[in-house]
Amino acid sequence: MNARNPYEYNPYALDDETRPRGVKGLFDQAFGMIGCLAASAALFFGMIYLLGRAAR
Repeated sequence: MNARNPYEYNPYALDDETRPRGVKGLFDQAFGMIGCLAASAALFFGMIYLLGRAAR
């Protein structure tokens, strides 16, 4: 019997059913999106820097 606790918090859940809801879920999604945007910005500016160095 592999019953899941409905009150268990799973930050690595892949489906929407087991993700946290409400304010906690909203902040969880917001921090994930901010982290993704920060990583994308770091890659973008890093590539611009490297291309600028290679062009000199």
